[in-house]
Amino acid sequence: MVRTGEGFDAAIRRQMFEEFGLKIERVKTVEIYEIHIPRGQRVIPGIRFLCVANDGKVRLNRREFSSYRWIDLPIREHLDWIPGLKEVVDGLTEELARASAPATNAPPRAIGFQTGGMS
Repeated sequence: MVRTGEGFDAAIRRQMFEEFGLKIERVKTVEIYEIHIPRGQRVIPGIRFLCVANDGKVRLNRREFSSYRWIDLPIREHLDWIPGLKEVVDGLTEELARASAPATNAPPRAIGFQTGGMS
C-alpha cells in the first residue's frame, strides 16, 4: 500500500522492510497483474518488480508469512506457483543470464520467495 504523500519507491522499501526486514532498491518493474477470485468475482491487483537486497537479514512479519527460502536460478524443482509467476521468474532468469554472461559468465544470483500469506 502506498501511503498519502509517499512515493512508489519509498512504499516498496518500507513494505519490504516491514514484512521481511530487508533494505531493498527496485531495479525494474516487471509487470502489472490481476488475480481473479471466483467467489464474489473479486479481483486483486498487483505489481511484480525485481529488486536488490542491499542490507539486512530476513526477519519475517509472522502475522503475514510463515516461512521463506532462497532458490537458485534457474529453478529446477517443482514449486506450487501463484498463477503466472513461474513464467515471470523464467523470463527474468533468462534476462539476468544474458546480462551477466558477457562480463563474468556468472550464473544468476538466488531469488527469494515468501510463502504462507498475502498482504
